[in-house]
Amino acid sequence: MPTTRRRWVAAILSLAQPGVGHLYLREWSRGMTWFLLWAATALFATGISTAPALTVAGLTAFVDRFVTSLATLDSVQSLALAAVTGFAVVDAYWLAVRHEERTSQGPTCPVCGKEADPSLDFCHWCTTELEWEYR
Repeated sequence: MPTTRRRWVAAILSLAQPGVGHLYLREWSRGMTWFLLWAATALFATGISTAPALTVAGLTAFVDRFVTSLATLDSVQSLALAAVTGFAVVDAYWLAVRHEERTSQGPTCPVCGKEADPSLDFCHWCTTELEWEYR
């Protein structure tokens, strides 16, 4: 996959749902943070303050009420959700660019993705044993 394609896929996924582009880049905590920020903003904007019942019917009713409330947001509340989404898209794109720059500088660890020292037989970041092809 070309490296420039990765940044656009991450940005489009974050546009669809903030945090998903970060999960695509394997940035688990950052992706969950963006998703939770978006969810908290959406719940605050819709005014939903009651937790759903932990049954299928209760969760279905909650999702239905949530989607209906999202459709009726005023411009300020919609702008707040759009801002969170926009920042998540920019962050995912920027993070993918950083990943590309880091991997173009030298060999990387296949497990953690960080730059590896080719003179070592292990990754000094996550201690994974490495086997180099030129040996």
